[in-house]
Amino acid sequence: MKLTKMLAVMAIFSVMSTGAEETTAASATAATTTTSTSSIKKLYNKVKESPFSMAYLNDSFSSFNIDGVKTYHYLYAHYGLTSTDKISLVPTFTTDLISRNKVTRERANNTRLHSTQLRYTKSSILNEKDHGVSLYAQVRYYHYSKSNQESGSDGYGRAIISASKGFGKFRLSLTSDNVVYNRNANKASMTHFNMLGVGTSYSLTDSFSVSTATNWYKYNYNNTDSFKEFALLGLYTEYSFGNGLSVGPYFEAEMLTAQDGRDGFTEEWVKNGSVGATLYYSWF
Repeated sequence: MKLTKMLAVMAIFSVMSTGAEETTAASATAATTTTSTSSIKKLYNKVKESPFSMAYLNDSFSSFNIDGVKTYHYLYAHYGLTSTDKISLVPTFTTDLISRNKVTRERANNTRLHSTQLRYTKSSILNEKDHGVSLYAQVRYYHYSKSNQESGSDGYGRAIISASKGFGKFRLSLTSDNVVYNRNANKASMTHFNMLGVGTSYSLTDSFSVSTATNWYKYNYNNTDSFKEFALLGLYTEYSFGNGLSVGPYFEAEMLTAQDGRDGFTEEWVKNGSVGATLYYSWF
């Protein structure tokens, strides 16, 4: 064989060997990636099937004329003890773009820890199939961050009981909410409040619903006769995308007030109300 032919054969063999090595390396990389993705998916499904779950809620709102925005960020970590019992840890952060500096009148982007909640939820105490109505209860304790404790309270306890009944796509609910503050100072501040609310909701489709709520609050200060009462009217919408994500624009306003012997409709209660939107996402 001539030298030129020998060199050509060697060159072809070299190219074929290099191509085979590259193909083998690419196949190994693809196999590793597939295995890694499969492992992550298996881990995700395993956690999803466990009693543990996590979610995020963003609640942003402003005055009716959209003058600045305040946002609450809720990080939910739930653990199901049974099919009807659940405990939750909920650290909450706030982003304040409403408050202005008294001197510069500027709004500082201030995000900080607001509180940490510990919750226990008992669902299906009653159910519509056996009892005609649904009933659930929840107790919470909110522990304030250091900055919020300056208001005179370390936090507060909260007990909620809610009953509801469905009539096809329409649902009627009645809720009681009672709060007692854990005070740390003698400064004037709230000691407790009580709320009684009536709500209605209507499912337009499987993904979209509208609801209203009228809640009557009574705030007490320093365990004295000083108090404030008001009725909060809320109009809410919610659209679910079916992948754990839902959004809900809403409107809230104090419609009626009662304080120091005076009561009646709030002046310009629509203009003095607030508008907002929630964004909720469940990871698993």
